[in-house]
Amino acid sequence: MDGDDDNLLRLQLWYQRWQPAHQLFWRNQSVAAPSRTHRCDVLVIGAGPAGLTAAWLLQRLGYDVRVVEHEPTVGGAARTEAWKDALIPCGALYFAELSPVLREVLQATGLQPVPIADDALWLKGKAYRTFWRDDVLSELPIPQTERHAFRRFRTQLQELPIPPYPLPNPLPPRWQAIAAQPAEQFVSAYGSSTLTKLLNAYARSAMGASLAEVSTYCLWDFYSGEFGREFGCPRYSFLGGLAALCQRMARQIGAERIWRQCTAVHCEHLSSGRVRTLCAAEDGSTFAVEAAAVVAATPKFVAKHYLPELPPAQQQAMLRLRYAPYLTVHLQTPFRLVPEQTFSLWVPEARYFTDIVDVTPLQPQPVEGFISCIYAPLPMGQRSALLDEQQLRQTVEGIVQEALQLLAPERASAVREAACFVWGHALVVPTPLSLLGAAQQASQSVGRIVFANTDNDASPALENAMEHALYAAETVHRLLRPHLSRSVIRQPNASYLCTNGHHAHPVQPVD
Repeated sequence: MDGDDDNLLRLQLWYQRWQPAHQLFWRNQSVAAPSRTHRCDVLVIGAGPAGLTAAWLLQRLGYDVRVVEHEPTVGGAARTEAWKDALIPCGALYFAELSPVLREVLQATGLQPVPIADDALWLKGKAYRTFWRDDVLSELPIPQTERHAFRRFRTQLQELPIPPYPLPNPLPPRWQAIAAQPAEQFVSAYGSSTLTKLLNAYARSAMGASLAEVSTYCLWDFYSGEFGREFGCPRYSFLGGLAALCQRMARQIGAERIWRQCTAVHCEHLSSGRVRTLCAAEDGSTFAVEAAAVVAATPKFVAKHYLPELPPAQQQAMLRLRYAPYLTVHLQTPFRLVPEQTFSLWVPEARYFTDIVDVTPLQPQPVEGFISCIYAPLPMGQRSALLDEQQLRQTVEGIVQEALQLLAPERASAVREAACFVWGHALVVPTPLSLLGAAQQASQSVGRIVFANTDNDASPALENAMEHALYAAETVHRLLRPHLSRSVIRQPNASYLCTNGHHAHPVQPVD
């Protein structure tokens, strides 16, 4: 697939920066003694949405903040790559809630949300836009009993109380049963094989695993906001994708304060109470950072390697969290794969992918043709394929061929180029086990080391990333300035802040 043969797919591959982490954490590569030491108030490890938001909030309170990031770019799962004169959003693409902290960031950065269109469903060779509407449901080529099942699911999910996030610790009894239930059991009760296939595709795309592997709790919470604008469920993104938000925050933090391609390899408290972190740079050198507090905004599967002070039970909780291997495959075509005025086209009959998103409206500049992103979560057992380029290329070609044969068979032979981003552990899977205690235990602060990431509650969404960043910033602020009452965000009465300064989620109380 190197382009020498016109019959082969020419493929651009982008990877996360795996090799240094593999060498340092799994092969126990030693690091040199630090050649220099930096001092600051707060060190943030990880420049994804959670880490950048925490750094941005703390810096606005006057703290001297530094950020260390393993990748060459900021954004984490909200990442964009340049390809064929276009910007390709490679991971997370949208959000559904304009929370107080997000509003504060948007006001300060001047970034404007872009409303995105509703989704469509591909069934028996035809796309059905806004398929949750009654008039469209009546047209779906499925038995009447299945149409009724779709309506019951939509109505009941809209009437049910939304599960609380961040996860209460412990969950109240009424929510424990829902968290313990595999989503497959919840969905199968509606008696529609089509609904089950659709929601299975959704679970794999949004949560990284099938209905049998994810918790009803998270499916219930996530899909309650997916019915479309007519049902009071608007969604938003930005020109350039969610990475635009991260890039704006990074610019305000300051490029000189964000050390990219640097890996935190050891982090522990000194006798003085400060926290010392050793970081390995891309050039092979090592430096130390001494800070009054640390925000660890990396996935827990990495955190357990660089934090030797973790209690054994917390380490075990981290080991119980699971992360999905994932591919996003990108095509630029002169024809539409996704119907006009549609954001995501769900294809439940596909084997190798779940949905295709039209990101052409998110391009900051006009582009030729149409940019489509194909979401293709892999089974857990195929993680090793991410390290085998030949196998990876074969997998991507199979994904592209299936998508084109299903959606545009008469033009499939004309598409000879694709790009693919290879995700290793970007997406935490909300398994019943993780929601019933593992995520809560894994995210407990260790002295002045505070966690902020979506795997704090096994709920992979921009809103949760920023929510945990706010919680981490509030926690650090209380640790370092216990005599001050100033809040982290400007609105003192925002629903995210309780009167005692603890984090709250703006939902109805539960029993």
